[in-house]
Formats: sequence, structure tokens, C-alpha cells
Amino acid sequence: MADLERHLRQFSLTWEVVNKHVYQESVYKDALVQNNLPIFVSQLRSLFPDKDHEVKYTKLVRGYLDFDVDMENVRDLWRTAEPLLTTHAKDAARMRDKQQALRAEWERFKAAQASAAAKLEKGIEVSDER
Repeated sequence: MADLERHLRQFSLTWEVVNKHVYQESVYKDALVQNNLPIFVSQLRSLFPDKDHEVKYTKLVRGYLDFDVDMENVRDLWRTAEPLLTTHAKDAARMRDKQQALRAEWERFKAAQASAAAKLEKGIEVSDER
């Protein structure tokens, strides 16, 4: 797990930010949620109509506003990290392709060496077969 956390830090990310981003993309940005948020906030007022509960209402609204700011911060962090993640993924894919090409070349080389060794054992002249 520590290796994954180190890996995420390369992109200025943490598990918390990744999880919040997943929540943001899956739930918070959904049109149904976004379109109804003002209604939900206004309904809070009706739950606490009297002055005795004003503190609770204020605390809930502030909590929502803080959460909304947190979602904006996550969005901004992700916008910064996403190009880095994309570049990293492309670099990793190129590296895998190079490794596969090298592995294939190595296998061809080993096969050619085995063929040459077999011919030498039989006393057949070996030529460069490339």
C-alpha cells in the first residue's frame, strides 16, 4: 500500500483525493443531484423553522457549502493531475511495447543460436541467417 501511495504522490494525489474524485464523478456531478441541490438546501429551512434550531440549520448549510468547496478543490486537483496520469499511462504503454519487442528479438536470437549450435554438432557449415 505504501508503494501505491508513493506512486499517487508522483501526481500530487492521495487516496482521499482519488476516492473523492470517484464520488464526484459517480454521484455529485450527476444532473439529478446537481439540479436538486438548491431544493434540498431550501428544504433544510423547513426542517428547522423556529429560532431554537437556527444553529443546527446554519451548521448543516455551512457543512454543505464546505463540502461543495471541497468538491471544487478535488476537481481542480484532478485537472492538474489528469494530464500527468495520461502521460504516465502512454509512457508505460510504450515501455511495455519496447519490452515485448525486445523479448521477441531475444527469442529469435536464442532460436538462431540453437539452430547454429545444432548445425555445428552435425558438422554443417553455419552462415549468418539474418
